[in-house]
Amino acid sequence: MSMNKIKYIACLVLIFALVGCDSFVAAPYSISANNDVALKSTLGTTRVGVGTFTMAAKLDPSCRLAGPIQLPNDLTFEEYIQNSFADELKVAGLYDQNAPIMLQGVIDDIRFSTTAGTWDFGLTLKSSNGKSIKVVEHYDFHTSFTAVSACHNTADAFQPAVQALVGTTITAPDFQSLLQK
Repeated sequence: MSMNKIKYIACLVLIFALVGCDSFVAAPYSISANNDVALKSTLGTTRVGVGTFTMAAKLDPSCRLAGPIQLPNDLTFEEYIQNSFADELKVAGLYDQNAPIMLQGVIDDIRFSTTAGTWDFGLTLKSSNGKSIKVVEHYDFHTSFTAVSACHNTADAFQPAVQALVGTTITAPDFQSLLQK
């Protein structure tokens, strides 16, 4: 094998190794003012607890062979969404882990497209009163042609996409049925 071919192969190996080393971390969840207002309007003074969220869907977090979409503090996607609901209730002053009403969730669908610039969620929210609702959220964001930029945009869009999921859920017409004792 010629020296030029060896150099060429070594360069290719190095390029693929470097490209696969990135990871794209989403921002920690932050409270939405709109969600806070909606919760206070919907719940009044009713206090609610948040139980475990589970994942029925499978999400491949790899992003264009550039690296995975990751969440802060090594959270799983279901933990992040569960904590988001709890955080929104806490800031609204409506969270009580010992409340008679406990909400749990099943993430039926979670996926992203770096080419279309979308996050899609399907969520079943269940109440300890035996009722449940299904919610679908589609969130659009700006994408990019290049893998690194598109993956960064995807990770950056996760937090506002979850805010939108929480907002869609708490403003759903059937959400109040989950709160009845």
